[in-house]
Amino acid sequence: MKIFVSYRSVNRALVNQLVTDLGDMEHEVWYDQELEGGQMWWDNILTHIRWCDLLVFALTPQSIESYPCQLEYGYANAVRRHIIPVLLAEGVNYNLLPVLLQERQIINYSERSIDSYKRLASAIRSLPPVPALPDPLPEAPGVPISPLAQVKSQIDNPILEYEQQLALFHQLKSYLQNPDYDGDARLLLERLSEHPMLRASVLRDIEASLKTPPVSRHSTKELRLELDNIFTDLEKQPPSETSKPAQPASQPPAAAQPFAQPPVSSSAQSPAQAESTPPPVPVSAPVFDLDEGETIIKTFSINFNTVGAGGAGLVSGLFTYGVGTVATAVARNAAKRELWLTNKRLVFCARANTEQHIVVPYDQIAEIKKVSKLTDPSIQLKTKGGVEYNFSLVAGAGFLYGNRDELINAVHTLLSERPGQ
Repeated sequence: MKIFVSYRSVNRALVNQLVTDLGDMEHEVWYDQELEGGQMWWDNILTHIRWCDLLVFALTPQSIESYPCQLEYGYANAVRRHIIPVLLAEGVNYNLLPVLLQERQIINYSERSIDSYKRLASAIRSLPPVPALPDPLPEAPGVPISPLAQVKSQIDNPILEYEQQLALFHQLKSYLQNPDYDGDARLLLERLSEHPMLRASVLRDIEASLKTPPVSRHSTKELRLELDNIFTDLEKQPPSETSKPAQPASQPPAAAQPFAQPPVSSSAQSPAQAESTPPPVPVSAPVFDLDEGETIIKTFSINFNTVGAGGAGLVSGLFTYGVGTVATAVARNAAKRELWLTNKRLVFCARANTEQHIVVPYDQIAEIKKVSKLTDPSIQLKTKGGVEYNFSLVAGAGFLYGNRDELINAVHTLLSERPGQ
């Protein structure tokens, strides 16, 4: 089946997972990945809505408020395409949904699991044949123009009275902290601050507003849920001898040492103190200090298959839904780690303060790709220095192959955002 996915860009990480699953169901999926608008962009979207058999609406609190999304599923209904709303995040008020969406079966995919996967696959299979396009076609909706476009044209007016300046400031201020418009609103506030007729009082208001921290386009709630799930899984693992990482045979020179080691306390306890003091609780959460200004963009739960120079030699075994699952469970648990994508680097993050971190700055990544899909769904990462890392994404954090496409796409996006790339 040909599927068009309608979504809001702030939810792209969740949508990438959904698209991966729809592809695994052997559907032909199209979703807009362009960041720029305009007539040609909008025409392309409308063409693919007419092309599709089914529009899957990625239902989130953000997409419900999206005017372009409303136009997309409204046009799909007008041209007789099937529509299935797929809930990807909590916080949606079903009573306030548009009638067009309330009338349709909503698939809860907020907890991505085998059961939700089967429900979605079954809902798609049960759809009747798609009707023919109406003839003549209904009038296509116009390009959804950003509300900031008109503001920009007003700011560029060489004559701005005080009342106009104040109105523009308050209008732009209302868009701060909005994931879709925060960045552009700040640019326009800076542009307004340079207007030759700007009053001093308005300038002070602009400067005060620009001191507020910009909002991230990534969902903190989604990231926290993923981290909580990973930490819960790790805490369920009983400490054992097999969970201790093997020590590397050799260490790189001190200047090239990429690991952060926590300080070791030199304090000693008396025998009496040792008897009365309970043993320390094993640290299950990752221990890694971010640099100033560094933020976590995305996390993944991973298993090492093989690790290049400077890393611990760990073996996870096969990571598929087969006989190897039970046989290699201990090895996988021993090897399980987290992969962090920050705004500066990629970190194979240890899960305890006795282990080592592997840090790869984005400008040192030479290649990242999928390998051995049928036997061991893995990812291979090579650095410009010739170091190679092979690892599997943990299926518990995703479905089937652990979202390898999502990780690779996220890395490529971050690489493209680096200066000089």
